[in-house]
Amino acid sequence: MTPVRFSRNFVLEEWPCWKNATAADVIVMRWVAVNVLQPARNRFGAIRITSWKYWARSDCREPRTGDHADAGTLDF
Repeated sequence: MTPVRFSRNFVLEEWPCWKNATAADVIVMRWVAVNVLQPARNRFGAIRITSWKYWARSDCREPRTGDHADAGTLDF
């Protein structure tokens, strides 16, 4: 499978639990990669996404709540 590239340094498969992303989530994730993550990477160097919309510790079955319920919210 060819990685879904969002920007020069970010691909869909970097997001924890990315397989749970809907088509609408992917649109938001691409926006975040292009407008937030890539500029931060350009300025500060390597960035690793550590959490997203689902808890990785639940084997990606348990959705996160609060602000993280939005596809555009992540920790890095």
